[in-house]
Amino acid sequence: MTRRSIGRGFAAALAAMMAIGGGALAQPATAAASASSDQSATLPARSGATPNGAQRQGAPAPSHVGTAHQDGSCDQYSNGHGDFCLYYLDNYQGSFSDFYTNDDNLWDNYFLTSGSGRGRVVANNALSYWNRDLICTVWVYTGSYYTGNGGRVTPGEYDNFNTTYRDNVESLRWVC
Repeated sequence: MTRRSIGRGFAAALAAMMAIGGGALAQPATAAASASSDQSATLPARSGATPNGAQRQGAPAPSHVGTAHQDGSCDQYSNGHGDFCLYYLDNYQGSFSDFYTNDDNLWDNYFLTSGSGRGRVVANNALSYWNRDLICTVWVYTGSYYTGNGGRVTPGEYDNFNTTYRDNVESLRWVC
């Protein structure tokens, strides 16, 4: 089950609740439990304007997640969702790899685009990041399978990793 299908299921449940006069809304128990169990690690953050002055151009949301995940394009879609991109060098330079879904093991992913680092394994090789999604938060972890230190990257946030995560990210997951 992807983060998109979970979000769509939640939206359908919300619409049904509103139609019958539903009451208060709460964060799903699984998301609340997992978020509260993570060590909160502050990442340096910037948001708003895009790195290197690039334009954020909307595109139709993909009908199939596979077309957006690991396609070599750091996308932000017209529905507000987007990719999480990890860059090989500081300041969004060099090759990057894009993620549209959770990935519990970055050891089997590679930097995809032209530039320094192309073809290298993503795990423990990323110096900067950009969350192109304007709705969902990404948690990055220093260990595979969402273990180790966990740091939150808020919607639209981009920067260089701090010393905890610099060349030290092995997995990532989305929380919407």
